[in-house]
Amino acid sequence: MEIETELTDNGTLVVVLNGRMSLTDLQDLEETLKSFVRPKHKIIFDLSGLEFIFSMGLRSLIICAQTAQLRGGKLVLVSSRPTISNVLKAGGISKLIPLYNNLDAAEAGLAS
Repeated sequence: MEIETELTDNGTLVVVLNGRMSLTDLQDLEETLKSFVRPKHKIIFDLSGLEFIFSMGLRSLIICAQTAQLRGGKLVLVSSRPTISNVLKAGGISKLIPLYNNLDAAEAGLAS
């Protein structure tokens, strides 16, 4: 799995995950994701390039969202792939972390 980051003009951190998230990726992913979370940061995890997410990967997303919230920030998810969106919904993740279909909607959700 590949992780790319970008800081937008309005200060939002966009973390793009591409490929297949597997069990072997989790430790590195969790440490990497925790390092991205800064006080009062607005973060978008773009999962649109993700082909597969392991169930423990859902746990990593929840931990990052909780860490962001504890630090006064906010984290949202973007997934345009129905297979990933369905996993997030079935696992109850979308009830804990806002889920959007595209980056524009996610940015608008962060602004509200």
